[in-house]
Amino acid sequence: MSSYRRKKFPIGVPQEIPYNIQQHLGKKLEEFSQEDMMVRAADILTEMQNYMASTLHQDTKYNTVRRSCRNYDPYCAAYAAVGFCDDKFHDGEEYPWMITYCAPACLACEEYEIVQPCEANPAFNYYNDGDLSKMFERMIGERKSETPLPDYKPVIHSRPGGGSGDDNSGDLVDGPWVITLENFLTDEECDRLKDLGKLEGYARSELQNGEDDEDEEWRTSSNAWCEEECQSDPIAQRVIRRIGQRTGIPHQYSESLQLLRYSPGQFYSEHHDNSDSSFGIDEGARMITFFLYLNDVEEGGATRLTDLHYDGEDGYPGEDKNRTLTPLVIRPKKGMALVWPNINDEDHAYKEERTWHEALPVVKGLKYGANAWFRQRRLKSLCDEDSYYEWQRSHNLVDAHEREEEEEMSKKEASGETKVEKEKEYNVAVLEDDYSLIPDE
Repeated sequence: MSSYRRKKFPIGVPQEIPYNIQQHLGKKLEEFSQEDMMVRAADILTEMQNYMASTLHQDTKYNTVRRSCRNYDPYCAAYAAVGFCDDKFHDGEEYPWMITYCAPACLACEEYEIVQPCEANPAFNYYNDGDLSKMFERMIGERKSETPLPDYKPVIHSRPGGGSGDDNSGDLVDGPWVITLENFLTDEECDRLKDLGKLEGYARSELQNGEDDEDEEWRTSSNAWCEEECQSDPIAQRVIRRIGQRTGIPHQYSESLQLLRYSPGQFYSEHHDNSDSSFGIDEGARMITFFLYLNDVEEGGATRLTDLHYDGEDGYPGEDKNRTLTPLVIRPKKGMALVWPNINDEDHAYKEERTWHEALPVVKGLKYGANAWFRQRRLKSLCDEDSYYEWQRSHNLVDAHEREEEEEMSKKEASGETKVEKEKEYNVAVLEDDYSLIPDE
């Protein structure tokens, strides 16, 4: 028996056969009877299973869509059986929807990779309820990973159920996962990210909603975004790739790195990395925070998880208001990564309310850091519009007006009247080896 047959892999929601396909669709399909559809749907289910197992979960070119190319509608097989996977059927009316929501039934995950970033699919979250705990277990080595991960000396500070640390570090906080990876970055990588922040230009940080607090007393740090030169820097890309490998989340789900600088006296008061409104946007909420410490701070600058303590249920003293609680505080260390969840792993529609945190004031020296945030769904800004348009053209999905404009532009280019310059907004090629987890055995 080949190895892929021992793996569990999702094909999406369970498939159903409508009692009357023509009544279900609200249209007459003269070329298909109910019996024809049922026989063909059964064949498609077999073809789809073989395709998912032998192609999608074996070929590395599908790494970035391995988890997301699924059937999101219970009638995908039935729709495929009556011809919806044919771009000429009904003039291709159903084809874009099928590629977005039923790509496995069409054996078309390669097309889905082009279409999905440009057609938001709110039905798909990269990780589902309970998956973040599995991710953290892989990160600390308790759960088998498909690809061996380097030992970055993980330290558990908090985990569901608490317990004792395996490194004689004492009792763990009973709360959401909070871990550090002690030697995640090299000195060279830390220093380069600091330099890139200076090149991008540090500016006063803004609050979660993008507006400065009126009294300027909530957040006083400076930050820059890893874009343009930083985004194409080989060392920065190496760091981004390593974060993706460690979390199992492809870069398409990541915001640009936020590079931070705190001067003496600067801080960021208690806050959460998700706003309530973020759950309703196309890319969804921030699943995790992956914070990088880029230097040793002379004094101050620690990160405090304000609702997590080494004593007391959920960080609160209960009936004994005088009981002393020891807060969970992580002190800066050059090259260390700090990771925690921002969504409730039991229900990803809600924030993890226990990961409110603050950056304590720097007392002496400077503090440099970097934030990596991963969203629930692909960032639509990573849509390759050129590839998407070519996909539309190849399936005759471009309307007449757009074709006229294209022909007019071609004539102008041929006559030398205009010069069209095409620029890639994001250099995906250099990150093509991003790691995407194969589901557990």
